[in-house]
Amino acid sequence: MPLDSLLAYDSVTGLILLLDGNQTILVDATLCVDPWSGSWVREHLGTIRVIGHLEASPVDIPIPTLPTYAPAPGLDPKLVVRAVLVERAADMDMELWNKAIEERERAQ
Repeated sequence: MPLDSLLAYDSVTGLILLLDGNQTILVDATLCVDPWSGSWVREHLGTIRVIGHLEASPVDIPIPTLPTYAPAPGLDPKLVVRAVLVERAADMDMELWNKAIEERERAQ
């Protein structure tokens, strides 16, 4: 599930906020953080690729602190992607990706 931008990362909880347009989703990246994660962890608003499972939590998940200049995003605090892979994807064309998804949805 590629998304646009890494908006915030909390190193204590391993939670990421990913921003796509004006929507945000929580990602639990605790299984994906290691000494080689630096390329995506420190790149604010960088494009990353996330593969995982979308889950509904019975309770609100703690939201990482947003940068002071970030607008309040649309977010469901009970939805979380449990990531099994997070990697930097600077070469990914998100506009093309989103167009492809829209075309696929129209075709169904």
